[in-house]
Amino acid sequence: MNNKTTYVSGFWNIPHNKKRARSRYTSDIFINTLNWLRGRPLVAYGNDTKYLNIVSGRPHTEVHKVLIKDLPTWSIADHYVASCSRSPKASKKKGRRNKARINRRYRKKSRRGWRELLTVWLSKIYLVEKAIYTNPFDSDIFVWVDAGVSKSKYITRRKSQPVVGDFTEVISNKALYVYPCVGPDRRPPWYRGGDLSGMAGVLGGPADLWLEFIESYTQVLEAFSVDPYCHDEETLIHEARKISEVPWVHMVPPELFAQCNFEDSLDSVNKLIPGR
Repeated sequence: MNNKTTYVSGFWNIPHNKKRARSRYTSDIFINTLNWLRGRPLVAYGNDTKYLNIVSGRPHTEVHKVLIKDLPTWSIADHYVASCSRSPKASKKKGRRNKARINRRYRKKSRRGWRELLTVWLSKIYLVEKAIYTNPFDSDIFVWVDAGVSKSKYITRRKSQPVVGDFTEVISNKALYVYPCVGPDRRPPWYRGGDLSGMAGVLGGPADLWLEFIESYTQVLEAFSVDPYCHDEETLIHEARKISEVPWVHMVPPELFAQCNFEDSLDSVNKLIPGR
């Protein structure tokens, strides 16, 4: 076993806000994702007993049962729910998914469910941080992988092709790696006048750069909690990339995806973060 890379993942059953039937996850999606991670160290978090039983049966795995209310962003997620409620109606853009419209739909289903879903999404970064500090497999590189990432046809060419591969071969010690974000039309979702810069289903890189970026992410997380917009972890990572000096690299060949036009403007960050 190569311990250089530790993968981090998790699943929380959220009865108040279902994106997809739990039975679908536990019957094939989890299994497909775990098959892609076969033989690789994994730190898994979650509140779902069936999921935790599945992952605990694999070798080289550390399992943590964590309730949603005990995740690190539970409190601030409530502020994001309120901010989403104050956001103006998002405009349509022909042929493009609008991030605000996507998230507003989740908010309308259930306030509690939206808070729980946001808590999980916003906590991904901090679960990687926790794995870095505990480092049970003595790794240099850490990769977040959504438990349900195998369901995304926009990440992989075909279902049989691993989405994560062996990150020890593609990730250097000089950058964090992200999949470009793409929509059903192979265009990134629309976010505040431009393309969203990346998707948070798979994020990876060396521990030191993770910790450096987490400082910027925390700053943005706190500042944007009052921003009247339906944010999620992908929009916040997008904003944190603007103020962080950590380099990011798209980890797949450009021919697989539309190019994400990442705007370098710091205007939206400067308005919200004191002293900038």
